[in-house]
Amino acid sequence: YKCAFSSLQGLQYKVYILKKDYNSAQIDVRMGGVPVMINYTSSSENKFEIIRGSECVLNIFSDVDGQFTDIMVADAKEYQVQIWLGDSLHWQGFVIQDNYSEPFQSVPYLTTLRATDGLGDLKFIDFSDANGTVYLSDMTFAEVILNCLGKLKNGTQLITSNDIFESRIDRNLPQNESFNNLTVNPFIFLESDLKALKCDEVLKMILE
Repeated sequence: YKCAFSSLQGLQYKVYILKKDYNSAQIDVRMGGVPVMINYTSSSENKFEIIRGSECVLNIFSDVDGQFTDIMVADAKEYQVQIWLGDSLHWQGFVIQDNYSEPFQSVPYLTTLRATDGLGDLKFIDFSDANGTVYLSDMTFAEVILNCLGKLKNGTQLITSNDIFESRIDRNLPQNESFNNLTVNPFIFLESDLKALKCDEVLKMILE
């Protein structure tokens, strides 16, 4: 599914709802109300909370009854949402099936879909490789963060903002970014000899 629209400020948005392994025609849809709303949530009242996930709320017109019920009954992570602002990917995540809702009225009506960036799932994922083996070699801070985020499989990117550099270092070169130069021994991420900490705990240790 695809919808393109302009905000009141003239910003150009494109919304995609992509089905895994889908290879047929694109379906254009209409959005209404507040078409896209991104909320940053946390169970903590601390505004400096290290991990703050986000939820995207979409309001889409159904032109036939139950037009989006295929999304409601799909498997987890079968439908991905992408929000593009101009030519840049602004947000992406996966549809949450148990938060699907639509009104009991005649068409057309607005259907609400919700998606999440998945950061909350990091508390269920061990910091280990694809085979479940704990990491043994030293890693840069960037490698640790990207390993954690990569387990979400939603294309989450790492963007850093660091304005502290040694005077002889060219801050414009990516390889000079501090997260690419600071290293850590992954043994500190072990709960026991063979048991790794969860990814959310690892991220907090790096970022705090």
